Amino acid sequence: MSDNLFVPQKPAEPQKGFSVNRLIGIALMVRIVVDTSVQLFFPFLPVIAAGLNVSTVRLGNLLSVRALVGMSSPLFGASADRWGYRKILCLQLCLASVGMFLIGSSQSFVIAVVGMVLAGFGGMTFSPTMSAYMSSHLPFERRSRGLGIVEYAWALSGIVGLSALGWLIGAFDWRAPFFVLSFGMFLGAIRVWFLPPATTEKSAEALLREGQDAGSLLSQIRTFFDIGPNWRSAVSVMVSGFFVMLGGMTLLINYGTWFFDQYRLTPAQLGSLAFALGFADICATGLLSLIGDRLGKRNSLLCACVAGMITFSMLPFFNVGYWPALAGTVLARFSFEFGLVANMILSSEQVPEQRGKVMTLSAAVVTLSVATASTAGPSVFAQYGVAGISAVAVTSFFLAGCLIWLFANESG
Repeated sequence: MSDNLFVPQKPAEPQKGFSVNRLIGIALMVRIVVDTSVQLFFPFLPVIAAGLNVSTVRLGNLLSVRALVGMSSPLFGASADRWGYRKILCLQLCLASVGMFLIGSSQSFVIAVVGMVLAGFGGMTFSPTMSAYMSSHLPFERRSRGLGIVEYAWALSGIVGLSALGWLIGAFDWRAPFFVLSFGMFLGAIRVWFLPPATTEKSAEALLREGQDAGSLLSQIRTFFDIGPNWRSAVSVMVSGFFVMLGGMTLLINYGTWFFDQYRLTPAQLGSLAFALGFADICATGLLSLIGDRLGKRNSLLCACVAGMITFSMLPFFNVGYWPALAGTVLARFSFEFGLVANMILSSEQVPEQRGKVMTLSAAVVTLSVATASTAGPSVFAQYGVAGISAVAVTSFFLAGCLIWLFANESG
């Protein structure tokens, strides 16, 4: 095998004029826009809630609706395996673009709900589909580095995206970021359309044969959920992702309200806070991309679970002033991001021949966790404060670590 980091196993070159390095760059740029749209509500939850004339708890419930419709990601993943990744990725970007536009232009809560549903179908399902597409061009033994670079998008969306949106809200109003992100995702859809096909995409003849041999609806459903002999490991990785996300998301959904209420930050200052957390994210994904392949995907996730238990347990002790609270939040965010990306990479090789389906099933489980945290998180914080966030997170990381230790394999 070549020593070049990003040489795909097959075909040797994706398409004339394209290298896998270039694909990674394009994926990174598009993901920055999408991830910024996903994270937009976290630091600015009280500002957007005021603009929509609803409470933060009600807006949190609306975010759970976005997450629940995001559980449709396995359908998008299976469709991508069958019909081609580029078509599905473009569809997801267009849905998210329309959804963000509707939220930004809404004059009633009903329109905002419709927009949130469309944003959920598009934005919440995009990343696993893109990761599955990129995985087809990256050999497994070097995938932590390749996907880790793409995952810089989550961090950069906080460092660059949310900071810029905080300035936009201060200069204009809460609606401006939605229009900017809608336009950005529309441009992203046009760019993705011209990407080369995934190395595992099927020919028209193969699709025709599959259609002729599809069998009954019950048979198709059974086939959809059949993930092969490595199912125990694959399911344990999926469920561990639920707990990792539950622990981290309980903090994410509340940190904007926490700092806004307790430390009286302005929208611009909340954007600066998002910058600090984005820096934690990029440190986490950067470290994982450097050591993940040598340490091992399973071991990386186990280390993240231990770090998560330690850092989240310390949050109440840091909540004695703005700067200590910020430091504690950055440490907790680092552990969470390292664990989330390690979980995604570990899932990418559990069932290689059904990668799109497995990665999007895993993402659907994680999305269910987002919905759970979005619904319960604001209430937990309102009743128990930072101590409640800490207790939920420590328990979640402990359960995730147990699942990986007992049942997960490095690969399928």
